[in-house]
Amino acid sequence: MKKICYWSPHLSNVATIKNVINSAISLKKFTKKGINIKIFNVIGEWSDYKKLFASHNIDIIEFSNFKLTRFYPITCFLK
Repeated sequence: MKKICYWSPHLSNVATIKNVINSAISLKKFTKKGINIKIFNVIGEWSDYKKLFASHNIDIIEFSNFKLTRFYPITCFLK
């Protein structure tokens, strides 16, 4: 079984989120051989999408309980 891991940190709602989600779901859906897809959740950036990934049998690997959005309101690029 092949393993594919995504690590795509993001701080705001950008196109990267949609690209990672669509890529992971389509790989899971359209590959003939079994593929194990994992998303690395380093600073809580993928916490809002846990239900979506669970419904498509995609694992989320948590590296810590730290969530950047608790300490820093993220609405735009960091300066």
